Amino acid sequence: MITAKDLSHCIDNLAEINACLGSGNSALKRLVLEVGYILKQELDTVSAWDAQFKGDKFKGHNIDVKKLMEDNTQLFNENQRLQAANLKLKEVIDQKIPRVENAIQHINEKVETFTTVLSEV
Repeated sequence: MITAKDLSHCIDNLAEINACLGSGNSALKRLVLEVGYILKQELDTVSAWDAQFKGDKFKGHNIDVKKLMEDNTQLFNENQRLQAANLKLKEVIDQKIPRVENAIQHINEKVETFTTVLSEV
C-alpha cells in the first residue's frame, strides 16, 4: 500500500505541475486535477486506515501483512472461480431459453386449439 506521506508528495507534485501550466491547456489542467482528486481520495482512505490502527484497542496487536496478502489472494482466486461458474451458468441458461420458448409456444398453440374446439361445440 502507498503511504500517506507518498500520496501527499504526489498530490503536491501535481499541484506544482498544475501551477506551471498556468492558464494554458485547460484539458491538461483538468486531467491533472482529476488525478489529484483521485489521489486525495486514496490519501483519505490510507489516513483512515492508519488512524484505525493507532487507537488503543489495537495497541500491542500486530497486523500480519503476509496473512492479509494470502487472504486477498484467496479471495481473488475465489472471485475468479465464481465468475467462471457464472459464465457457465449463463451459457446453460442461454442454451435452454430457446427450448423453453418453443415449449411455451407449443402450449399456447394447444390452448388455442382447445379453445377453438370448445367454442365450436
